[in-house]
Amino acid sequence: MPERFEKEVNPDNITRSEMVVCIPSYNEADSIGYPITQADKGIRKYFGDKTCVIINCDNNSPDNTKQVFLDTPTETPKIYLSTPPGVKGKGNNFRNLF
Repeated sequence: MPERFEKEVNPDNITRSEMVVCIPSYNEADSIGYPITQADKGIRKYFGDKTCVIINCDNNSPDNTKQVFLDTPTETPKIYLSTPPGVKGKGNNFRNLF
């Protein structure tokens, strides 16, 4: 069985959260900023009293998805996870999430 993670970037060192928003992706550099921004707004509006995190589960995108995700400004902390090269599919993204 292949390794589950190629990369994990956790700039805020999050180890616990009451709520997780997962955004699976592959080559979404041009569009991932919008759902991240919307998720952050919804979290702050409806779950501001909870500890939350936005996780991007990516399929090792060759475009700039990772950097766009990490650079999109949010108040909610973020974690980036990536499958190893060649391990594709939304199912693998969700497997990494859990």
